[in-house]
Amino acid sequence: RNEYYSLRTKFKKESAALIKCANNDENNSVLIDAVFLELQRRLFDVTTCLLLICPDHASAWSDRKRIMLQRQQKQQLQMKMQSSNDDDCRKEQMGLVATEIWLEEIRFLNLLFTQHSKAPNSWSHRKWVSKQIFT
Repeated sequence: RNEYYSLRTKFKKESAALIKCANNDENNSVLIDAVFLELQRRLFDVTTCLLLICPDHASAWSDRKRIMLQRQQKQQLQMKMQSSNDDDCRKEQMGLVATEIWLEEIRFLNLLFTQHSKAPNSWSHRKWVSKQIFT
């Protein structure tokens, strides 16, 4: 838990600083993006471990949702930037990429439910993920 809280605080501070830096200096955007993605990955990994131990940690679920939405937006942006003449094909690819993010989360929840089948926050998160898949 201590690692989670320290990483969460660091993530919030550095993400705000990185956004400010990116707005001021476009040349460092690749480096800034790499640092942000690494922090994001670490926070996601820590929430995974924390939730397997304590599945009713609301802040960890919120951070996880935020990261998943950011990942989905980033992947959709990358798909839009790729040159493709066929809009229907590109829309289908974007949908498949987005769905994979959510299916990965369903797999994690299935694992979590093998140990903690009655955790209400976990079921609430599963409902949210299902809505993301079908909307």
